[in-house]
Amino acid sequence: MKNDYVYPLKITKFAEDDYYFEYPFEGLKVIGGGETLFEALELAQSSLEFALFDLYKERKAFLVVTEQQIMELNHSKKEDEYITLVRTDLKTI
Repeated sequence: MKNDYVYPLKITKFAEDDYYFEYPFEGLKVIGGGETLFEALELAQSSLEFALFDLYKERKAFLVVTEQQIMELNHSKKEDEYITLVRTDLKTI
């Protein structure tokens, strides 16, 4: 098991103070929202770390996302969506 992980995150802006986030891959169902972009990013990071910790405790494999999948996600995004990468490591978790 490696220590560093990077996952693409999709954030959708619904309104001025309404951001929804998700890690859009099967096997990593983490969703949530925030009132600001910063809040959504912060919650997305901590939610990812909790989800990975649960997988680690259960000795389940972590989802592997390829660069090709990231590029496809970026190309298919809509006007009101942001695609960004979130990095975490097992030492932090």
